[in-house]
Amino acid sequence: MKYYYTIIFLIITLTTVAQTPETILQQVQQNYTNEKIYIHYDKANYVAGETIWFKSYIMQGIYPTTKSTILKVALINNLGFVVQQKILPINGGSAVGEFLLDKMLPEGSYTVKANTTFMLNFGFEKFYYKEITIYNPIKKNSVEKIENTALINFLPEGGNFIANVNNTIAFKCTDKRGYPLTATGSIVDSKGKVILNFTTIHDGMGKFDLKPTFGESYTAICTINNTEKKEVALPKSTEQGLAVKVSNIGNNLNFTLDATTVTDKNIIPSYIIGVQENMIAFKLPITNITQIINAAVPNTQLTSGILQLTVFNNMHQPLAERLVFINTGDYLPKGNFITNKTGLGIREKNSFTYKIEDTLS
Repeated sequence: MKYYYTIIFLIITLTTVAQTPETILQQVQQNYTNEKIYIHYDKANYVAGETIWFKSYIMQGIYPTTKSTILKVALINNLGFVVQQKILPINGGSAVGEFLLDKMLPEGSYTVKANTTFMLNFGFEKFYYKEITIYNPIKKNSVEKIENTALINFLPEGGNFIANVNNTIAFKCTDKRGYPLTATGSIVDSKGKVILNFTTIHDGMGKFDLKPTFGESYTAICTINNTEKKEVALPKSTEQGLAVKVSNIGNNLNFTLDATTVTDKNIIPSYIIGVQENMIAFKLPITNITQIINAAVPNTQLTSGILQLTVFNNMHQPLAERLVFINTGDYLPKGNFITNKTGLGIREKNSFTYKIEDTLS
């Protein structure tokens, strides 16, 4: 029996190796596309004794789900205890429900968690989570508060931090609940020499360019919200690799691949694949192998949303990866606003008409 399972495992492994990313993605899209949940509330915050009315939208890829029929929604306090839980039927990709809040519910921050049974296959981090504040003038600050320590991460664009190449480093600073914090600081080398200064630009995020020396270590000396001090070590640089830069210029999504340091033939890029909702949006072959490779894709060929960009070698192994947000405005309905009648007198009637297309995606 042991040898039987070994043979089965080898067959599966060899089959997977023989497949290209396109065929694997097609199988994933057809059989393993995860569901996603969005919940629309009637208010942003609530008072104890009110009712939280909500409507849920459950999507699988770009379409309403047909896989799940039940949605589980729970209201959880800061201590992790479930205050209320609902099991709702899904009809046409949506479900409606409510939480009736007790008048003596302690004031504090609560989390709405939602999931379907199918989403259990993809891990708890794929569930829906939303933090809301519930006020109660009678029972103020009764829920234990979580210690709020700042988190800051430094992420090389494309995933590789390559020596002797100009790398773009993005960073994000948040508290433990994910709320953005401001951060300023300096990048220093192992001798304490300041290489550059940085600061957040928007919602705790920012970026800077750094050309590291191989073997040298770098540290970010950060001041968060003008109060907390924090030191974070940057990733170790590699001697060779592929650096990726992505930018939106005009109507094109532009890629620049820097292979200046590449000598290993296994790191030479062969093609780029763009994926949206587990579906291939485009594939760009790289035929002219140079140290700096430029490519572009018109945004009109893409839909609004997250684009996963991956560079492969000729053995179909990923070399670098980047997530890009595409915003073409295709989700905005085109309409015509018509003024039928205007009157500026007291209680005079005003009439307007807004016409949209009879068919919308």
